[in-house]
Amino acid sequence: PVLYSARAYGFYSLSGNLALRVGQAVGWAMAAAYRGDERIALAYCGEGSTAEGDFHEALTFASVYRPPMMCAITNNQWAISSYSGIAGAENTTFAAKAHGYGLPGLRVDGNDFLAVWAATDWAIARARAGLGATVIEFFTYRASGHSTSDDPTRYRPADEAAAWPLGDPIVRLKQHLIARGDWSEA
Repeated sequence: PVLYSARAYGFYSLSGNLALRVGQAVGWAMAAAYRGDERIALAYCGEGSTAEGDFHEALTFASVYRPPMMCAITNNQWAISSYSGIAGAENTTFAAKAHGYGLPGLRVDGNDFLAVWAATDWAIARARAGLGATVIEFFTYRASGHSTSDDPTRYRPADEAAAWPLGDPIVRLKQHLIARGDWSEA
């Protein structure tokens, strides 16, 4: 992966290990709060990352120090080539893991742009109000491979993506805007 940063813009270096990104965001947010900086940190990880120790250590620090940050879990149901059940999906939601640390955890339809926007806006407002971290699980579907070298037909049915009921987020937003009269096919 391309690991980069832009310090002048507050964009910290990414880690190839997704679970570690959550701890990095917590640390960055703690430092920002200490400096009186109004920015907040955002960490993205996959659902498989929530089964790693780095994720849980980060939530422990987030619970204790209440840094201004948000953890976005992309639950696309496939941790590389392992079904999300291996990380606990068949027992509860990934957002529910936040509750064990006293943090709010939301599960949102990740294919609904307006739901994603509303949940993210709420988490940002919480962080800016000094209320600490929020964990949001975006439930979606990975229609293609994990990377260009991945062949998902080796571990899941080829027609599985067509059966995904929540649909394409761009098409859903377009249909919503047309129904409101804010957009047209023309």
